[in-house]
Amino acid sequence: MRAVVLVVLASACWSTPSPAPPPASTPLLPVPAPSIAWDDHHLVDRLLPAIATDGSRVVIGIEKPDGARGNPNFRIEVRTRDDQMQSSIDVLTVEEVDSGAFFDDTGVLTPLRDRIARANTLLLQLHAKHRLVPLKKMTLDKADDAPMTEQTARGGNLVVAWKADHVVITDERGDGKAVLLDRTAPTTWLAPPSRSHTHECSNPAYLDESWASLEHRLVVITVNYEGTDACWEPDAQLHVVAW
Repeated sequence: MRAVVLVVLASACWSTPSPAPPPASTPLLPVPAPSIAWDDHHLVDRLLPAIATDGSRVVIGIEKPDGARGNPNFRIEVRTRDDQMQSSIDVLTVEEVDSGAFFDDTGVLTPLRDRIARANTLLLQLHAKHRLVPLKKMTLDKADDAPMTEQTARGGNLVVAWKADHVVITDERGDGKAVLLDRTAPTTWLAPPSRSHTHECSNPAYLDESWASLEHRLVVITVNYEGTDACWEPDAQLHVVAW
């Protein structure tokens, strides 16, 4: 069973060819700051993940699936190019939802409204300091005969492949193909063997939603896991991969 990790309201998309630049007399509009909002009983984001203009850090939004309950939740993380956590803020956790203090059938209550406002203020501050630019959403290959554990994401000429727990990033232009990165996934990215009441469990990892900036030589990938009714999959992980 696949878990939805992140709901994206709007994001930059790959396009080929690129549109012509506007005339010199037309000023370029600034990129708006990322933001979050309450929509249909979930916290959703706009323009995340985003990267600092200098490529030094990435701002990521994460919503955990929370299994059958599906409690809304959201976390904002700032990470460095080497995937190290720099700071984070929980807007809402799955454990807090059952208190009833944050929303009801009428909508968002004051405590959650205040948290959303504080989170958006933080995103505005990060944008003012680092000039955040949204990463471009990549397209996953969905061939029916391809195993999930050998998935590929494409964005323009950039290709990210997950094969045998390896991350391989290539730049493919015409008949050429340059390997930009070939890295074995760290063990912390993989689900360790476990046991349910009746089964030995294995949850193979696969590549899910991904975003990229070829200019900054960086991608954000979602590592997700296969699961069954007897062997539930762990939460997906998002990671920054730079070269």
